[in-house]
Amino acid sequence: MSLKLLGDFFNPRPFPEKIDTVFFGLGNPGEEYALTRHNIGFIVADKLTTLLSEVTTKRFGDAVVAVGVLQNKKVAVVKPLTFMNSSGNAVDTIMKATSLPLSSVMVLVDDFNIPLGSVRVRKSGSAGGHNGLKSIQSFVGPDYPRLRIGIGPLPDGISVIDFVLGKFTSDELNALDSVILSVIDACRMFLEHDLNAVMNKFNK
Repeated sequence: MSLKLLGDFFNPRPFPEKIDTVFFGLGNPGEEYALTRHNIGFIVADKLTTLLSEVTTKRFGDAVVAVGVLQNKKVAVVKPLTFMNSSGNAVDTIMKATSLPLSSVMVLVDDFNIPLGSVRVRKSGSAGGHNGLKSIQSFVGPDYPRLRIGIGPLPDGISVIDFVLGKFTSDELNALDSVILSVIDACRMFLEHDLNAVMNKFNK
């Protein structure tokens, strides 16, 4: 490896703009995964991007990053281009490039352990068996905000992999409309209030 490449590895290039908050939507790239339950993080990220003003979208490292303004804050909405199990690569790159503290990020992720229609906001904690969160925590540790979006319950007789990589049914997609609105409201609140306030409102 050349000295230049080593320098880029240990000192990644800075992000070209000053960012106040980053939202990481987790999912798998590719059309075949577009409406799978595991990709709810991508679905929410896409919706959040439509709300940004002065938006630009670019490739940065192993991610697609939409940058814009929401509630007078400069926001980056990030979708890793790696598969779910390697989400930590993109998260680590963006965190180093923006020099933001972990308290200024929110990871949007699916959770089959909570029912469809529910959301849970957490300051930190275990990965709970989620490979995307495991990957992130291998880079940055467990102390970062995450918003878990319910896709459960896991039906009897269906493996976790088959369930999360399965497509949402039409009934589930209809139910998701109100869930996505709740997640967007939580993201908006996160921009203006501390995480405890967001948790108190949305962890019902």
